[in-house]
Amino acid sequence: MIYNASFDNTTKVLSTVIVAAILVIVASFWGNIAQSVGAGMPLSAFFGKILLTLLLLSIIIFVFLYSINYYRIENNTLYIHRRLNTVTVPFAEIKTVCAVADSDMGLVFRTFGVGGLFGYLGKFSSSKLGSLTYYATQNKNRVFIELHNSKKFLITPDDMGIVGQLSVQ
Repeated sequence: MIYNASFDNTTKVLSTVIVAAILVIVASFWGNIAQSVGAGMPLSAFFGKILLTLLLLSIIIFVFLYSINYYRIENNTLYIHRRLNTVTVPFAEIKTVCAVADSDMGLVFRTFGVGGLFGYLGKFSSSKLGSLTYYATQNKNRVFIELHNSKKFLITPDDMGIVGQLSVQ
């Protein structure tokens, strides 16, 4: 069964604003470079701007490719589909599954991840749940999953029926 993973409004707005801002910066830099090179300046004088624009575009592409597309349950396995690859979690590895509310999360800090650009992805730390990996697209419909090897992660499907599907092991 497929479970959609829609972006919340915060993700939609942040993604649009960040991508638009980066594209404006890149267009401005490249316009300035083209004008200056046309006036006789060597292209090598703009190495920093070229490098920065490539870095900014790479960040957008990288985060987009690792953002969540949807979740799927098939053959006693949870598949977390990202645009670039799929995370596979066999039911046999799942120790705990539960829906979590804001109050269950406590204070949450991003330790190495993305908080809003095409979702909430990467490593986060919760004062109540500990260190966990987010595979999320929204700040609601949170499903906490802990594996027998103590790895913890959070998914955010549109349909919370996934909790029942994952709990039937």
